[in-house]
Amino acid sequence: MKENIEHLQKKTRLFQRGPVLDIHIIFLYVINQKLENFKKIDVKLSASTLTKNALLAELLQHKKEDGRLFHITGIYKYNFTETNLSDFIEERLTNHFVSFQKVDPIVYEDTIELFQDYSSLFVVLQNEKSIKTKRTQEKKNKTIKL
Repeated sequence: MKENIEHLQKKTRLFQRGPVLDIHIIFLYVINQKLENFKKIDVKLSASTLTKNALLAELLQHKKEDGRLFHITGIYKYNFTETNLSDFIEERLTNHFVSFQKVDPIVYEDTIELFQDYSSLFVVLQNEKSIKTKRTQEKKNKTIKL
C-alpha cells in the first residue's frame, strides 16, 4: 500500500496541495451534557483565512437555537496538513485538531486538494436546562383564641 501511495504522489497530480477555499462550520448544541442538535454551514474563506468578523457574525447568528440561548464552550479547527501520506497511513495517527480560547482570525494551511472538503471548524455550544420542580405549600389553618 505504501508503494502505491508513493507512486501516486510522484506520478500524478491527485495529491497536489492547494489553498483552502471554503470550510464547514459545525455547531454542536449540547444540553445537560448531551448532544441535542447540530447545524452545518459552508463558509467561503479569503486567502485561506476565516476572518474574525466573519467568525463573530456566524457565532452570533447561531447562538440561539430552538428558542434557547447557548454559550460557547469550545472552538476547534480541523485542518488535514499531512504532506507524506504513505508515512501517515503506516506509522502514526496525528491529531489535526486545534483548540481556540478566544475569537481570532483562523488560518488554514494548504491541504491536499483531495482532502479539502474535510477542513472544518467545530463550535460547541451549551445550555443547561433548568429543572422545573413543582412546589406545593400546605395551608395551615390558624386558630385564633378569643
